[in-house]
Amino acid sequence: MSVATTGLVVLFTSSSTAFQYWISGQMVGDYALVLVLVSLAAGALGNIVLNYLVDIKQKSWFIVAILAAMIGVTNVLTLWTGLENLFADLVAKGAQCLYQFGGVCAQKTL
Repeated sequence: MSVATTGLVVLFTSSSTAFQYWISGQMVGDYALVLVLVSLAAGALGNIVLNYLVDIKQKSWFIVAILAAMIGVTNVLTLWTGLENLFADLVAKGAQCLYQFGGVCAQKTL
């Protein structure tokens, strides 16, 4: 029951966010359609593979291991990107960039 509730909450929040982008005119229809199709296919394939592994091995730790791996990879990539941007700013602007705050939605210029 908790899985169904979580799925409904995720569906509600993601669809409401997509609706907000659509209303504001920021959604590119072609890209959105491709992402929906890829997400549906990947979700179905992942569900089939995980159910197959759980049925064969009679263990459900695969789900937790995959989630933990995804969270770990995401953390490492986020740290990597942040450090890469920091070092690029240090090279371009010097140490003064450490004491400046930029806007949340500021565009990065190259």
